[in-house]
Amino acid sequence: MTKKVRSLLSAHPLVGTWVDTDLDGSTAEWTVRASTSGFAVTGIDANDGEPFEVTDVTWDGSSLRFISVMPSTGHRVSHSMTADGDDWVVHSSTIIERWRRK
Repeated sequence: MTKKVRSLLSAHPLVGTWVDTDLDGSTAEWTVRASTSGFAVTGIDANDGEPFEVTDVTWDGSSLRFISVMPSTGHRVSHSMTADGDDWVVHSSTIIERWRRK
């Protein structure tokens, strides 16, 4: 059964490597793969090759969500990806910061 699920997911429109189309945009590259538990996500900064730490990957049937941390800076971001045709995704991200009272 797991093999069938993985085969179905490998044909999913989210599977692939995704980059920002804005020339002044993000240099992150996100790769989505089918895995035995659903989807797996990896990411790198294309400028220097530093990999992101990716956690909390979830799929709700329409959107893929995950958290990324860039080890060198500690920047933490919440992501959501939704397929928008065969060669496009809608990617939204929210920076996660911990603030303190002044």
